[in-house]
Amino acid sequence: MLTLKKNSTGYCLEQLVMGSEGTLGIITKATLKLLPLCPYKLDILAIFTELDKAIGVVPNLIKAGLNPTSVEFMDNGFVRSASDYCELKLPHYEDGYYVIITVETFNEEELESKMEQLDEICTESGATDVLEADERVWKIRRNCLESTRVLSLISTSDDLVVPVDKIAECIEHLNEVPKNTALNCCAWPMPVTATCISRF
Repeated sequence: MLTLKKNSTGYCLEQLVMGSEGTLGIITKATLKLLPLCPYKLDILAIFTELDKAIGVVPNLIKAGLNPTSVEFMDNGFVRSASDYCELKLPHYEDGYYVIITVETFNEEELESKMEQLDEICTESGATDVLEADERVWKIRRNCLESTRVLSLISTSDDLVVPVDKIAECIEHLNEVPKNTALNCCAWPMPVTATCISRF
């Protein structure tokens, strides 16, 4: 049985209900708290050459209290296929795992502080390069799924809902699939979307 994360007010039932995707019940009413948009935003591309280090950076960011707005992961299969599709070559095309991290703040000083923290944490976590994610990075990211046509015209894509602490294990398992089947698998972003592509 999966464990639920405990917080100060009780169990995180909203995670349980959302993660069940309608199988345990549906939300008929929700009260939301609206927050203003942050005027300052930074996108960082952390490049890793080892899968476990790329996946391991996320818990390190959370432990440091950075609370990124989003974290997206592209395995090397997607890095190569999307780069080929977009006719772009970014660093570590052959062996890179990309983690795109977005942080937002209400003032410039806090943004600079978070930028320094991000660089430090990613480097300590094993990133070979930490760069600002420009339009080329986002173009590759946007074309991940379409780029599978470079590999094969036969493909399927599925969203996998897994507990946060099992994401690394899930991605590692997806990387093992091609060893025993006639499929290639790519994973992107976090939470996990898996695309399986026929080798035929």
